Amino acid sequence: MLTYSQLQIFPILGLNLLLAIGCSNISQSASIAAPPTPQAKLEHTIHAPQESTRNITQEVQQLIQALKTQPDDRTEVSEKLAAIGQPAIPHILPLLTDSNPRLRSSAAYILGQMGTVAQSTVPQLVPLLKDSDRDVRRITAEALGSMGNTAKLALPEILTLLQDSDSDRRITGLYALGQINFILKTSDRELKSVLPHLIPLLQDDDPVVSLGTAQVLGSLGESVKPALPQILPFLKHSNPSVRIYTLYTLEWLGKTAKSTIPQITPLLKDANSEVRDRAAATLKHLKQLSN
Repeated sequence: MLTYSQLQIFPILGLNLLLAIGCSNISQSASIAAPPTPQAKLEHTIHAPQESTRNITQEVQQLIQALKTQPDDRTEVSEKLAAIGQPAIPHILPLLTDSNPRLRSSAAYILGQMGTVAQSTVPQLVPLLKDSDRDVRRITAEALGSMGNTAKLALPEILTLLQDSDSDRRITGLYALGQINFILKTSDRELKSVLPHLIPLLQDDDPVVSLGTAQVLGSLGESVKPALPQILPFLKHSNPSVRIYTLYTLEWLGKTAKSTIPQITPLLKDANSEVRDRAAATLKHLKQLSN
């Protein structure tokens, strides 16, 4: 059975971990000068865009260098690069394949903070879901969650992860699904492609995978209703842990699972006391929603 600490592994799947982007305070000194001549105004108009582009490029290059050489300032530097947005993207992309995992995770984090501004980078982010570093995988999943519908390009890779022999990879796949669950809620086609790979994980050998599956399914709400006939048989699974994870799924589905009360009720007499307790808690929750 799961310990309390294991229950916290998937706090709230499907919600992005939004980190505030800080803004640096820039002090400006005022000076009194003669008004510019018409010719000076014209020259400024001609050269300002080029100068502005050069200045931004120079700033980005300096920040990238700081990202590489000043690890203590990496968070602040990442936030500044994210605030620059689109002009910084070409300079950030090479970091996704850097040999240093901290730089790879920083690059994924920066792109994630840019949100849909960086949605064109989804194809470059997707391979990092299989990165050897767990933090890189986690931050990449979170970044994809901020990319809007373009993140659906990651689904084939996520489905591969769900079937990986490494439970850590399966957990990454579940976490990524939780981050982009808004796509599954609004696209019947995408949902149907995922559920056959997701539902069987309720009986995974790793309890964290099983519980994570329950939370992802629960987060999908009404869209999962047509799949209830595929979920309910797990209430009769020979493994009591699987019965418990299925009960969690139904509880987290809330109103969507009210119709399953008759199938849950027999578990009040289950041979396993933990199953009985979970069945009682699930029934109480669903009946309260019915009132």
